[in-house]
Amino acid sequence: MKWENLSKLVAIVKDEMFKHGHFIADLDVDFGQRSLITQETCKIRQVQQGVMRTNCMDCLDRTNVVQGVFSRQIAH
Repeated sequence: MKWENLSKLVAIVKDEMFKHGHFIADLDVDFGQRSLITQETCKIRQVQQGVMRTNCMDCLDRTNVVQGVFSRQIAH
């Protein structure tokens, strides 16, 4: 449980992580009417250029913690 290592990991990968960006789309869909998502109802504003893969060999909980830290960095 060396939480200080998470900040070290983020510092190492942060530049690469932000190069990937994230996907953003505006939807104008009434799901109550079962509208389809089409080119007219979905406007893509930003396309993601990559993904962050996390694989902690010994513990799925550790993998989830790292993914959570990465997610919060991007959402911040």
